[in-house]
Amino acid sequence: LDPELCDSQWIFAKISTQDNDVPTTMSTVYSQDVAPIATFLESEGLTVIVKEEEVHKLSGMSGFEYADTPFSRITLKVHSSLDAVGLTALVSTRLTEHNISANVVAGYFHDHFFVQASRAAGAMDILRSIATENQSK
Repeated sequence: LDPELCDSQWIFAKISTQDNDVPTTMSTVYSQDVAPIATFLESEGLTVIVKEEEVHKLSGMSGFEYADTPFSRITLKVHSSLDAVGLTALVSTRLTEHNISANVVAGYFHDHFFVQASRAAGAMDILRSIATENQSK
């Protein structure tokens, strides 16, 4: 798995979009000198994942709300195929067994698990144990 805990903490937020005008909304986000690590358009608005220290820059945007919980990002450095079956299920199941919430974002090359920042060290221990178990098989 080769998990890597990234330094920054992240906040999940939403921005209401008028008529799903994502280009205008994203232009406004970038004009605030904020570069989300990920975005996702949902029917209720645009979800953005931004660095914790940057979230205040978006507070003036219409329809802006954010979750109070900071998340840490753990990247599985193993190159995973978008067609692979079971990796995220295995990791999510193990984290769930320890009552750790995980929000998964699949990138083209790697899977990224956003876990509550306060639980990141424990999540890393669990991921390392999965890696060790799989090496011994």
